[in-house]
Amino acid sequence: MRDNNITGVVLAGGMSRRLGRNKALEIFNGQPMITGIVEKIRKITSNIVVVVNDVERAGLLPISEDVNIVTDVFPDKGSLGGIYTGLTYASTEWIMVVACDMPFINLELMEHMISKIFNHDVVIPVRDGRPETMHALYSKKCVETIETNISMDDLKITNFFQNVRVRFVEDDELKEFDSTGISFFNVNTESELEEARQVLKQRSIERTSEIEKDQVKISVETFGMARKIAGTSGFDLNVKNSISLEEFCTVIANMCPTLLQGVIRKDYLGLEESYVFNLNGESFLNCENLNFHDGDNILLFSSQAGG
Repeated sequence: MRDNNITGVVLAGGMSRRLGRNKALEIFNGQPMITGIVEKIRKITSNIVVVVNDVERAGLLPISEDVNIVTDVFPDKGSLGGIYTGLTYASTEWIMVVACDMPFINLELMEHMISKIFNHDVVIPVRDGRPETMHALYSKKCVETIETNISMDDLKITNFFQNVRVRFVEDDELKEFDSTGISFFNVNTESELEEARQVLKQRSIERTSEIEKDQVKISVETFGMARKIAGTSGFDLNVKNSISLEEFCTVIANMCPTLLQGVIRKDYLGLEESYVFNLNGESFLNCENLNFHDGDNILLFSSQAGG
């Protein structure tokens, strides 16, 4: 759910010295890393600010026009300067800060942290005693003390915490959302980039395995006008064993798009009035939630006499 009382701030001003190229532009999961991070943040808020260190760097970023790209108010002041800039440009009281090289930011954890902002100025995870400053929430009440520290060239982020109210999200609380700490993984080197890609590959394998585990093989047979419109007497499908009627109609329409021409409703919420599904020749399917087993046979035909 989007929370437009929060501004998502992506820090993309680092020089990427160890990687040797702009991390924000590194292709990860089929797109520039910063693009994936912005799209994740968009699931929480439509207010997004990307902070860079110069105009030239801003021009290189593949960011949509609704994202506000800004340059550091105080150049060369590291991540603390980036946080200050994000707070300065944010239209909301709170900002959600992440770095452009953190491909596994945890939205569930962020939403949990957002729920803890009352009576605090900073909400930040702490893992193994280390505050994760680039996966944290900061309020505009921090601006004055951050500016003071920057003026003294005291750029360690946690040094201003003594002057504000901080809500730490400790290890025991974190485990509910991330038991491994992958949320805070950032890419600084070639080996870390490869490690991130291996994590992504393993996650894909696990998702595929989970999907396959929940799937069954069924057959669909068409009759009468449904067969004429479909142009086939039937086909086999792999579907989830527990599926909504809308999902089931979507799967069938994807397999046989012509059925959207008067058989399946165009909103996929069921069949048109004159058609029915029958399960194994025994019962009609007319409920929102369906349960299938391997080998089930679905009959699709007209409910009118002679169909």
